[in-house]
Amino acid sequence: MNEKVDNFMKYISVYCKYGETTIVPYKTFEELKNIKVDVNEEENDKKMDEEARKITFLWSTDILPLSRYQIILKKGVNESKWKLKMEKICQRTIMDFKSNSLAKILTIIDFEMVKSIQPSELLFYDGSKESESKCPTLSQLKSKNNCLKNYISYEISKNKHSIYKFLKISKKLLLLENYNSLNSILNGIRTHKLNSKELDSVSKVFDKCKTYFQIRQLLDICFQKKSFFIPPLEIILKDIEDSNRNKNSLIASKRFCKLIEFLIIVQNQKFVKKINKKTEHFILNKMFVSRFYSAKRKKICSKKYEGSYFLFI
Repeated sequence: MNEKVDNFMKYISVYCKYGETTIVPYKTFEELKNIKVDVNEEENDKKMDEEARKITFLWSTDILPLSRYQIILKKGVNESKWKLKMEKICQRTIMDFKSNSLAKILTIIDFEMVKSIQPSELLFYDGSKESESKCPTLSQLKSKNNCLKNYISYEISKNKHSIYKFLKISKKLLLLENYNSLNSILNGIRTHKLNSKELDSVSKVFDKCKTYFQIRQLLDICFQKKSFFIPPLEIILKDIEDSNRNKNSLIASKRFCKLIEFLIIVQNQKFVKKINKKTEHFILNKMFVSRFYSAKRKKICSKKYEGSYFLFI
């Protein structure tokens, strides 16, 4: 057992004190105006529409966790009944579900995935493709976030008014302290051009978490209170990567310690919320069919905006 593993085992049994936080660069709206991705949007939307019409009863867990319906289906009991349920759910739209219910399901999904992170993944991950193969839960969570972002972007491209639905969901996620799904939703919204009214609505929802530094402060408060919260995956990955690449960095080591304590707390927590199986399968299915969708980034708004969101792109 190497020194890092020894240290890791020690961290498991001791209280890890807070380290310092530093501000890292984040992208402003002005900087995002210059981001371009060459994608044939019309062809992309056509492929996405075709994909959305397909029914996938079981998908690879490398992409997304299975829904409760799929877990039951895998048992092979009354398959036709559960397949029919899935087909009916896939015909519904995001507007058919309550924002509060969707936020709860997203939080349960995130909580269960974060809770499944293995200690070995904290030792192996360094940001490289090679390390991802040794970190199945982190890779799955990364894939899930990308699928959610793609779904948000696709849904808004088909129905611009749905942006307000996602803002309602975001408000509920803020109350649940789920900054991970919150970040994915905002990433999806940002792929679209926003007018002044839409931009004002977005800025009101995310007023207290515009920057990376603000998110760090919010997480510190949650950590001190020992309250339930789910940090953005990007922060988890950054802290692990910094620790594994900068073994002599005091700040990186302290953050790694804090991350370990957070995961220990999560392991002992129970997020007591009733699972709505229909809502769960609906949102996971929408994420799955959106996995290949790639939106062309647009200029956010012609209106000058004095502020920045905490996105990590």
